[in-house]
Amino acid sequence: MQFFMKQTISTLFLAVTIITATAQDKLKEAQEYLNVPGGVQNVDKKVLKEPDPQAFPYIALKFRTASVQRYITVKGRTALDKDQVVEAPTYAILSGVDSLLCQEITNEFTQIFLAKMKETGITIIDFAKVMEGKTYKKFLEEPAERNFNDKDFGTAHVYTNDNMPFFYQGGMKIFKFAQDNEGGAATLRLTVDFVQFETEGTKTKINAGGEVGYNYTASALPMIKITSDVYHEGRQLGGPITTGGLVLGTKKYLSAQFIQAKPVTATYEALTEKYDEKSPKFADKSAFAQTRGKIFGGQIQMGTFVLTANRDAYKKTSLEALAKYTDYVLEIIKSYREK
Repeated sequence: MQFFMKQTISTLFLAVTIITATAQDKLKEAQEYLNVPGGVQNVDKKVLKEPDPQAFPYIALKFRTASVQRYITVKGRTALDKDQVVEAPTYAILSGVDSLLCQEITNEFTQIFLAKMKETGITIIDFAKVMEGKTYKKFLEEPAERNFNDKDFGTAHVYTNDNMPFFYQGGMKIFKFAQDNEGGAATLRLTVDFVQFETEGTKTKINAGGEVGYNYTASALPMIKITSDVYHEGRQLGGPITTGGLVLGTKKYLSAQFIQAKPVTATYEALTEKYDEKSPKFADKSAFAQTRGKIFGGQIQMGTFVLTANRDAYKKTSLEALAKYTDYVLEIIKSYREK
C-alpha cells in the first residue's frame, strides 16, 4: 500500500511537471511572435493583469491581393566581400479569391477571436452598444481609406466584421471613447498576406579582367502570413517595422500594445505561374515601368508570379493562421493574469 501511494505521488508529480513545462513552452513560443514592450511604469502589466471590459469599434483584416519584395541580398564571394542589397523587385498577384470570401473569413475570425478572448475572462462590450456612443459617431465623420495601392508593398483592401465602418482612432477622442463605453478602447487590425518570396543573388566573374556579373533567382510560395496592419518585412534598412495589431486599453486611457516580431505563417494550395516580362499595375505608374523588358524603373525586375488559390484551402488556412495568432495573444495575457 505504501509503495502504491509513493508511486501515485510520483506519477502526479511527473504529470504536474509535464503540464508546467508544456505551459512554459507555449508561452515561450508565443513570445517569439508577439511581445508587450512594458511601457511607462509597467503600463502593460496594469492593463493585462486585471483587464477592464474591452470596446472594439470593429475587427479589421487587410487582405493583400498583390505583393512585392523589392530587394535581394547578394552574398559576397569571400569573407572580405561584403553582402550587398540590390533593388530587384519580385511581384505576386493573388487570383481565385474574391471580396465575398474575404468578408466570410473576417466575420468568422471575429467570432473565433472574441470567443477566445472571453475564455480568459475578458469582457467584450457588445458592438451594438459601442455604436451608440457619441465619440463613436464622431469617429464616423472621418472614415479611413480601405483600399491600399503602393508600389513598395502591393495592393490590399480592408474588411471589417459585418462590414462595420472603418476609421482610425486618435487623440483625446480615445479617452472619451473609453468613457462612453465604460471600458478600454481596443483595436485589432491585421494583414493577411498570401505569398512568401524566396530570392537569391550571387556574384560571378564574367571576364578575365575580373568584372563582376550577377545571377538572380526568385520563386513564390503560397503562404498565408498574418502580421499587424503596418508590418514591413525585409526593409532595405533595419529590421521589421510594426505598429497597429492588437491594442487593449483601460478606462483610464492606459493601453497595452502587442508588438509583432515575425509573421504567423501557414502554407496553402495554389497554382503558381510566372510571367518574366510583366509587372502589375501597382508597381509603378510611369509609362516606362509598364513597358516590356527586364529593366524595370532603372533596376532589374525579377518577374511577376500569379498564384491561383484553391478557395477552400485559402479560407481554411487563413482562419487557422488567424486562430494561431489569437492563441499567442491569449498565452501572453494569461501569463500576466497568473503573476
